[in-house]
Amino acid sequence: MYPYALIAHSLLRWVVLALAVLAAVSALGPLAGIRRRLLPFVIALDLQVIVGLALWISLSPVTSFSGGALGDVEARHFTMVHPAMGAAAVVLAHTANVFLKRGFPQAKVLLWLALAAVLLAVPWGRPMLRL
Repeated sequence: MYPYALIAHSLLRWVVLALAVLAAVSALGPLAGIRRRLLPFVIALDLQVIVGLALWISLSPVTSFSGGALGDVEARHFTMVHPAMGAAAVVLAHTANVFLKRGFPQAKVLLWLALAAVLLAVPWGRPMLRL
C-alpha cells in the first residue's frame, strides 16, 4: 500500500503546483476571475493532504515520532516540517477561498502565501517523480 500512496502523493504534487501557479497568476487580475482558478487548487490540495496524512500517520517508514528519529535531518523534515507547511498551505488556501467569496481583496495575498507554503513543503532534494 505504501508504494502506491507514495506514487499518488508524488504525482499529486505536480497537479497541486500547477494549479497553485495558475491560481496565483490569475490573482494578478481582478477578483472575479480568481474563483474558477482557486477552487481546483483547493480541491487538489485537499486530496494531497488526505494522501499525505495516510503516509504520515501509518504508512511511511521514514516518519517516526520517537526522539531518536528526530535527530536525523530527513526524518525530522518529513515528521515535522513537511506536514506543517502542508497544513499551512491548506489553511491559507481555504481562507483565501472564503475571503474571495466575501469579496475581500486580501484573498490575493493569502493565495500567494499558500503558493509559498506549497513550494516550501515540496522536498526538492528527493526524486521529482516516483514511479
